[in-house]
Amino acid sequence: MKRASFKMQSEFKKLRRQMTCFCTLVTGAIFLLMAVFFLKFSEDSLRRSQRQSFLSDVNSLISHLESQTDLSEQWLAHMEGGGRLRLFLYDNSEPLLHNRLYREDSAGMEALSRQAVSTACSEYGLDIFKPLDGMRTKSVTFTLQDESRQEFYAAAAVFPRPGGNLAMTAIYPLEGLERQLSGQRWGFALMGLSGLAALGIFAWIFSGRMLRPIAESRRSQAQFVAAASHELRSPLAVMLSNLSALDLAGPEEQRRFKENILYEGKRMSRLIDDMLYLASADSQSWSLRPAPTELDTLALELYDRFLVKAGELGIKLDLALPDGAMKPCICDGWRISQCLEALLDNALCYTPRGGSVLLSVEELPGGKYQFILRDTGPGVPKEERERIFQRFYRADQSRTDREHFGLGLSISREIAKLHRGKLWVQEAPGGGAEFHLVI
Repeated sequence: MKRASFKMQSEFKKLRRQMTCFCTLVTGAIFLLMAVFFLKFSEDSLRRSQRQSFLSDVNSLISHLESQTDLSEQWLAHMEGGGRLRLFLYDNSEPLLHNRLYREDSAGMEALSRQAVSTACSEYGLDIFKPLDGMRTKSVTFTLQDESRQEFYAAAAVFPRPGGNLAMTAIYPLEGLERQLSGQRWGFALMGLSGLAALGIFAWIFSGRMLRPIAESRRSQAQFVAAASHELRSPLAVMLSNLSALDLAGPEEQRRFKENILYEGKRMSRLIDDMLYLASADSQSWSLRPAPTELDTLALELYDRFLVKAGELGIKLDLALPDGAMKPCICDGWRISQCLEALLDNALCYTPRGGSVLLSVEELPGGKYQFILRDTGPGVPKEERERIFQRFYRADQSRTDREHFGLGLSISREIAKLHRGKLWVQEAPGGGAEFHLVI
């Protein structure tokens, strides 16, 4: 039994790991696709914003150069402030002094300026060193790459002036954008890893909770089979031993052996019936036949059936009914009777000679009905009040009562659930057990 339990635990742990991996991979893949989509969307937004900022600066620069005849170094330095733009100005193809001032990267930027001049001429047909035919400014914007494949935005423009042309190239470094994009990618990667770890933890906890009822069910089934096998073995052993001794016994002993065999056969049949009831409940194939039922009449019939047995055991059996007539209850009368029979049988079993058992029924507000079964037995300890409804469980393990298998209360609880009712036990006033059935 222990080996089977260990094997079952190993199987559920393996299944839990597989479910965790599967859920993590599937949800992680979905999360990754969403992250890539949002990263792409965010990067495109950043690029558009940066491009728009570059165009805005270029338009501002062109507007100023069109309207001004004198260029101040202060204004040019302001336009280049913050490293946003690198300006190169040419007066009649001759570079202005500004091109060589404030330059820590003059060699690389001059090379890019020359590349911008070449690109504007070859790809867009704008030669900024060629005199314009009219008096209208011409400009183009495009993207450049240096030898290290780093990207730059670039603009080239030519402004007609009296006595010649003023030409301009503007280089817009994208280092800040690349740093932003790189930081954003690392942020998304960190967020993705954190999300994947969180998904893994969630999947592990969630799969454990999903599998716990199944594991408990498997464990209960294994315990049920083991307990049922043990209970069936006892009457079978008695029957076989009596059969083996039957041929050698005298007439009186043969009669006694046959009675033992018949008794154990009936006992085994009752146990099998109880197990079939519970199996039907587990498979949810236990059907009800609800009909209007007079519960006070049902209680009276039960009282009459058990009165003789109670007298034989030396136990006083009492019945308490409402003063007025009770409204019929829509329920399966046969199942309710079966439930109360198990409770009455259990009460008589645990009540000592000279004690008493009281069965009462009452109507509750809201269309509910309640049966109360109170005895003067030893009662049920608080820590065992739920366990007694487990299958094959006996509160007093030292008892060797051949009439009870520990299934009656389990069947009663299932009947109560089937009627969407409740069955519980509490301490009776003055001692003993008090079972409540509400339907």
